[in-house]
Amino acid sequence: CDDDNDCAGDLKCFQRSGTEAVPGCASGDSIYGQDKSGKDYCYSADPLLQYVYDNTCEQVPPDGLCTGSKPLQQCEGDCDRNGNCAQGLYCFQRDEGVTSVPGCSGTPPDPMSGYDNDKDYCTIPPLPPSGHLAYVYDDGGNRPFSHYDKSPPLGECEGDCDDDNDCAGDLKCFQRSGTETVPGCASGDSIYSQDKSGRDYCYRDTPATSPPTQSPTSTCAPTPAITPPPTGPATYIPGENTLFEADLNLSTGLRAEVIAWSGQKVVLSSGQVSAESFHGKPDGAAVFADECGGGWTYVSNCEEGGSSSYTGGVGALYFNAQNEVVDYKMIQKSTRRNCSGGKTWWNTWVTCEETNGGGVYEVHPKNNNPNIKRKTLLGQNGRNGGHYEGVAY
Repeated sequence: CDDDNDCAGDLKCFQRSGTEAVPGCASGDSIYGQDKSGKDYCYSADPLLQYVYDNTCEQVPPDGLCTGSKPLQQCEGDCDRNGNCAQGLYCFQRDEGVTSVPGCSGTPPDPMSGYDNDKDYCTIPPLPPSGHLAYVYDDGGNRPFSHYDKSPPLGECEGDCDDDNDCAGDLKCFQRSGTETVPGCASGDSIYSQDKSGRDYCYRDTPATSPPTQSPTSTCAPTPAITPPPTGPATYIPGENTLFEADLNLSTGLRAEVIAWSGQKVVLSSGQVSAESFHGKPDGAAVFADECGGGWTYVSNCEEGGSSSYTGGVGALYFNAQNEVVDYKMIQKSTRRNCSGGKTWWNTWVTCEETNGGGVYEVHPKNNNPNIKRKTLLGQNGRNGGHYEGVAY
């Protein structure tokens, strides 16, 4: 690159006179031969991750841990909760193995060998979705979060307002002394860190209503029209390996894209990330059409854990009609070595524990109670010794 205009989005052009290290980028020159002396490369200008503080200041490596102090600034750690971070930031809870923090560059500089490698860092919280409290403006005229550019009149679930005049249209300002629930708005504070105690938010005093109908109306979207089959030469030719993409050899007509990595939060089509990190050791899986038509769900077993370690389960990726990922969550937890399974004809997933005394459990692809186990007669209480592999109907 010659200047920032040559770089995509918010990336900057890092100017070099030799082979200076480019922030957030590995050289790899001995393998790839692409670190050219005097050539300039695009990089992320986000702050570099720094591990400056421990919650007890007892883990003190020789290179300066505990030189920082709370509240921690953007991309500084270790934090335990949102309150450890400076205003406008939240504590990004990082599972072990997650090697990036949103809004920060570099990899997490965890403590010395022998200490936990899942330290957490302060960063800018993701934008909350519609219907969640959004702290976009305060009464001093400041914008607490740098990714907002908002001022009154504020929309529904947005704050901080002082009175109804700060709210758009017929919205009203809901006055709070603490963290009282704002009508029609979800808090989401554990993820988005924008439900500020004592701050006031705009809300709809009278929920919008629809005129009564003679019969119940469906909440499902219309079923998309079926595209007629294509005509002409074949575009998919099985066995004709002509493409290498996402580390896969593909036949003519196929494409591949990585949508999730174990241990990392899933990037959603909205630009936000999932609340939970994608599960490890993904195994048996199935696809379920959305009951309303258009979207679909991909469920996948997590074969982690062992005979006495209940860290397995089942995760679910949710897609819209445009094949975009809109959500991810665990739909079954507290199980172990979930190997394969099977899809029932009534559209549930049966997951098998491949371990001594293991069971077989039934899970709905949109289950909201992942800690509840729904046992089946087949694998109840580890009958027949367990070690179940798969199920077929």
